[in-house]
Amino acid sequence: MDNKVNLCSINIALIIELSMKQIQNLNKMVFKEYYATLNDKEKEEVRSLILSRSGMSYTTFYHKLRNDAFKPLEIELIDNIISNQLSGI
Repeated sequence: MDNKVNLCSINIALIIELSMKQIQNLNKMVFKEYYATLNDKEKEEVRSLILSRSGMSYTTFYHKLRNDAFKPLEIELIDNIISNQLSGI
């Protein structure tokens, strides 16, 4: 009985770990995909807010966007900007 319980708890832990990794991968892709759906004016607005609030340069922004290389605090800032933009609609 103990072996079954241990096996079940190991399976649950693995499922949770895999789910967390999938969520992280989706989060990395979401902004890139979201940004691609914006029209030119909206892209300029979002990009300007990100650049002004983060201190990031224009070329750095596009490098990070292309390579999904935003740092956690940058992702948090971007999420806040997007949330504010969407709530203003």
